[in-house]
Amino acid sequence: MKKIFLFSSLFIFLVTTLCLAEILDLKLPYENGESRLVTLGYLSKPTHVDGTKDKYAIDFAGNGCDVWDQPVLAVKHGKIIRAETGHRHGESRSYGNVVVIDHGGGVESLYGHMNQVLVKVGDEVKQGQQIGTVGNTGTCIGSACAEHPGAHLHFAMHQNGAAMIPEPISGYSNIVKGMELTSDNELWSEEITTPEEPVNPVGGDDELLDPNDPIWHRGRGDATPPTTTVSPQDDAFNYFPVSVTLTAVDPSGIKETWYKLDADDWARGNSFSVTGEGEHTLSYYSVDKFNNWEKVKTKTVTINLSAPYTAINLDQEYYNTVPLNVILTATDAQGILATYARVNGGQFIAQNNFWLEAEGDYTIEYYSKDLLGEEEPVKTRHVVIDLTPPNVNISGPAESDSSDFTLAYDPDDAATWQIEYCESDEPLSDDTIWTPWIDDTVTAEMSYEFTDASRGATYYFHIKGQDLAGNDSGWSEPFAVVVAPVIVDSSSYISVDKPEATADGADTITIIAHLFYLDDLGVAQPYSGAATNIAATIENLNFSEFTEGEGTPGIYTATITSSTVGVYGLTVSVNGASVDKDNTGAPVSIEFKDVGIEPETGLIVYYGGYDQKYYHHSDDLHVDIESSYLRLRKDVEVTDVEEDCWYDEVAETQVCEVISTDTYTERQPQSDRDVTMYIDGSAVENLSDSIIQATTDNGGYAEFDFSFDLLEPDLVWPDFQIKLDSTGQILKEGNLHNFISALPVPC
Repeated sequence: MKKIFLFSSLFIFLVTTLCLAEILDLKLPYENGESRLVTLGYLSKPTHVDGTKDKYAIDFAGNGCDVWDQPVLAVKHGKIIRAETGHRHGESRSYGNVVVIDHGGGVESLYGHMNQVLVKVGDEVKQGQQIGTVGNTGTCIGSACAEHPGAHLHFAMHQNGAAMIPEPISGYSNIVKGMELTSDNELWSEEITTPEEPVNPVGGDDELLDPNDPIWHRGRGDATPPTTTVSPQDDAFNYFPVSVTLTAVDPSGIKETWYKLDADDWARGNSFSVTGEGEHTLSYYSVDKFNNWEKVKTKTVTINLSAPYTAINLDQEYYNTVPLNVILTATDAQGILATYARVNGGQFIAQNNFWLEAEGDYTIEYYSKDLLGEEEPVKTRHVVIDLTPPNVNISGPAESDSSDFTLAYDPDDAATWQIEYCESDEPLSDDTIWTPWIDDTVTAEMSYEFTDASRGATYYFHIKGQDLAGNDSGWSEPFAVVVAPVIVDSSSYISVDKPEATADGADTITIIAHLFYLDDLGVAQPYSGAATNIAATIENLNFSEFTEGEGTPGIYTATITSSTVGVYGLTVSVNGASVDKDNTGAPVSIEFKDVGIEPETGLIVYYGGYDQKYYHHSDDLHVDIESSYLRLRKDVEVTDVEEDCWYDEVAETQVCEVISTDTYTERQPQSDRDVTMYIDGSAVENLSDSIIQATTDNGGYAEFDFSFDLLEPDLVWPDFQIKLDSTGQILKEGNLHNFISALPVPC
């Protein structure tokens, strides 16, 4: 019974879902006639899995990059309840720029990873209305489009918060990965009526649009209406048909351009012809992708086949040269009587060749008269002479705590501009290699975001622009942004590799410091800040600065020099703050042992001094030795050179010639070394001390005082050792009796 109930519930859910989709009459989320490939369907890993709201999601893509920034349409009319922007490619577990539409009855549709979002929360949208464009923001993976990796549309539907099968949709059912689906969703647009008094496409009935009212600019991120220009600029012609082209520009892109000729109906398009003699009235305007309407413009076009026709040599509006030659050329079947022109509202005079001498705005009006007295209508041409390059500059934070930061720019009157950057810790020079970053034209934005900068690095930016006249500003002065290194705090620690000091006489030790910090997840990461940020002190010893290991972040090396044996504590700081050692708090110590002593150093016992007494009999011994000496020495290679020298009178200097060299080994005294005599046992009577220590003076001698009174005939002589304290190296050892017996008898 339980299994029957579960099966029945599932059957009812599927039937209800499919029936609801049938009632909704869903259309695919792209334009009529367009086809898209299903790259990930229902219940597909890694993201469309059971237990999630994406259980019945569909990913739509195309061939290579052909879907990038293509329109995304509403699958059904509804109200926008979610519209997120500002996301970037590569974000983890993210829909990126996303729109959600509420269709009523608990049914919602979701559109993810979009490049542009063209709606805002609260907007009412129609089926087929464009809500955005295909992108790759958020979590997108793919290689078909190298320029925009992973570009696709993620589409899903939900009912009462649960995943819903979006079928049928544009007549398709049983949708699986690999299917190619063709849309029948017609692109929706407002009905356009009498643009002289245009009706608000989103307002109430008969509500007129005032160009000065904010409702005129239905901007959702772009509040600027388009600008439409007409070509040719001339107003009068002596031929037909006259080919007319309308060119519209806007930062968000042009949705459509409309025109009307005389009493004809309004029509969409940007190119058409004007025919027939007489005066024609052209009306036109454009709408951008944010539904910002341009105010209707008008232009009068006159065609007179019997009147003269005058052409002007200036085919563009902006120039950057002076003087600028203006040439007017008139034609007429009856012959030309004269051509007349004036500049900036002056007096018409007969002229067809003149010069504009200075920078400024000029309005040139001109016409011609033929031999029969026919005059053509006055024509007008606007010309700007601009000799001044744009004063562009770029600004931003001098220091950034984040690897992402925003730079603002002032374009002045530049129409296009380029921005380059470089990363450098060295002063900039002519050899500095700059990387292109921005190459832009007209845009609604006045800033750009720089992302993924390296920590601890310095970035330089410069900009140049070109105005419509072709004047180039040249590259601006570089603007520097210093990106803060990883912040080192109490969670940071340093691990030090150091060798044990050996007995080879080394007085320099190289240490290797590995610096780590804990990231946001608590994982140890190598610190890769500038080498000057890590410093150390070692109890006043000579210490070189840390240098960063080449190609290995977080590893630094330094050398320590000492001429004195001992153990020294190492204190390490980063950015002026002490950090933990080995992540335990234990200090790092450096030990110098046999500084300056070489293994071949020998020992000579030299007897000398004063009040020496030495009695050695078969049955007794009396020793009273004062100021005995031990002498340290080592073998040193010495080279003697014999030269023959004379005075060179020509060179006026002494000249020497090597006759012979003699290299030999010589034992030389060693100074400032601690030596200690150790005597085993303590049964010897009158022994002054069992441990006798002395330090050699500058002559290499160590003074010992012996005082023995040994009279027992059965005396057992102890053993002795003489050692270097710094290393424990045994320089001499044996039986004390033999040692004393070997001392020279004083005279």
